[in-house]
Amino acid sequence: MAQGTYERFVEAHIPPKDRAIYTGPLADTPMDFEHPVLDWDKYAYHKGCMTQAVDFDENINYERMRNYRLERAKEQLKAYNVGAILSINEWNTRYITGTWTPHWTTPSSGLRYCLLAANAKGPILYEQAEIGYHTRQMCPWLDKVKVAITGTGWSSIIIGVDAQKAQRDKLIKQIADDLKSYGMDKEPLALDVADPGLIEGFQDAGIKVSLKGQELMFHARKIKNRDEVECLRIAAAIGDAEFQALKDMLKAGVRENEIVGMMHKVAYDLGGQVYSGIFCTSGEFSWPNARETSANRIVRPGDIIYADTYNTSYMGYKTCYYRTFCCGKATQRMKDDYARV
Repeated sequence: MAQGTYERFVEAHIPPKDRAIYTGPLADTPMDFEHPVLDWDKYAYHKGCMTQAVDFDENINYERMRNYRLERAKEQLKAYNVGAILSINEWNTRYITGTWTPHWTTPSSGLRYCLLAANAKGPILYEQAEIGYHTRQMCPWLDKVKVAITGTGWSSIIIGVDAQKAQRDKLIKQIADDLKSYGMDKEPLALDVADPGLIEGFQDAGIKVSLKGQELMFHARKIKNRDEVECLRIAAAIGDAEFQALKDMLKAGVRENEIVGMMHKVAYDLGGQVYSGIFCTSGEFSWPNARETSANRIVRPGDIIYADTYNTSYMGYKTCYYRTFCCGKATQRMKDDYARV
C-alpha cells in the first residue's frame, strides 16, 4: 500500500472521535475492541449497486425476518432457563445475527461467534479481524461488533498446547466480561458446541454452562415465518433451474464437470449460493453412487445421469434434492428399475 493511503482513508471515513481506535497504539488485548458506527453517507460508496429487491413489491421483508428470528431465539432462552447463548455454530450465528461472511469461515468453528443475552436488545457479533469493520456499518441491528479471539484456540492444538489455552482463556474473559455487562454472569450460559476446553474454561471462571444450546436453537429455528418460507421457495426454484440447465445440456460428449459448472453458474446468476454441494455422476458411477463428480468423465448415449443440489441456498435457506436423467431414450429395464425404486 502506498505511503499515506491508510491515513487518508482514516481521515476521510473515520470520525475524529473514533480515529484513535484505528491509528492509536494497540492495547494489550483486542478483547474489548469494538468497531464504531461511521457516517453512513461516507461509507455507502463501498456497497456499490445491489440487485434483487424492488420498491414496488415487498417480497421478502428482511427486517421482519431478522426480528422474528431474534425473538424466537430469546423465547427459547427463557424456555431453557438460561441467561444467554454463545453461538459458535455458523448457522446459528447467522440465524441470530443476520450476518454472513466468506464460506471458508463456516466450517471453522470459532473464527466468528455471537453472544445473545436474554435481556439484550440485540446480539454481540465477534467477527474475524477487519471483516467486522464492514459488518458494523452494514448491520445496524447488532448491539455491538467486536473482534473474535481466533487462532484455533478452542478447535485444535496445532498452535501448541500453551498457545491454545492462552487463546481460549482470552475468549473466556471476553465473554465473561460481556455477560457481566448485561448482568447475566450468574445465569447459565448455553453453548451450541460441546467443546471440552470451553466448558472447562467457563467453569473455571465460575460461569455455569448449559450444553442445550444446539437443542435450543433447533427449537427456535424449526418454525419459519412467511419470509423464511419464501426464502425456501426461492431456494427450491433455483434448484429447479439448476436441473433444467442439466437437462438442456445433457447430450453425448458433455462431461460431468461441465454440467456441475453450469449448475453452479445458474445458482449464482439467480442470487443463490452453493455452500459445499452439487455433484453429478453418470454411467457406472450412478450406482453404486460415488457421491462425487469426476474431473473428466464423458457422458455417453444411454447413460443414467444422477445429480444432487444439496447445499444450494438462498439467504442461508438450503435445498437438498436430487434427480435422475437418461442420455437419450430410457430402456424399459431402466423404467422398471426406476418404478421399483
